[in-house]
Amino acid sequence: MLWSSSGQATDLGAVLGPAWTDTYAVGVNDSGDIIGYGEYHGGQYAFLLAPASATPLAAIAVPELSTWAMLVAGFAGLACAGCRQTRKAAVVA
Repeated sequence: MLWSSSGQATDLGAVLGPAWTDTYAVGVNDSGDIIGYGEYHGGQYAFLLAPASATPLAAIAVPELSTWAMLVAGFAGLACAGCRQTRKAAVVA
């Protein structure tokens, strides 16, 4: 069975057609592709069901906490370096 996000069930055998019998789904990936095996005209075969409207998942980069800490420490170091006053040598006569 294939369950949709709305809770509706679809029989995989109905999707494959009447020529396939004794079908078993083995795995599903993040794109919604379903792999499995079954009998097709008397022989054992594998199948791949790919959704027609598959959309790839978007990868979003999220900085880790240590990255933010290094960024803040770097800016603090630059601020301290810019504010530091240099001493002039005293001339003794």
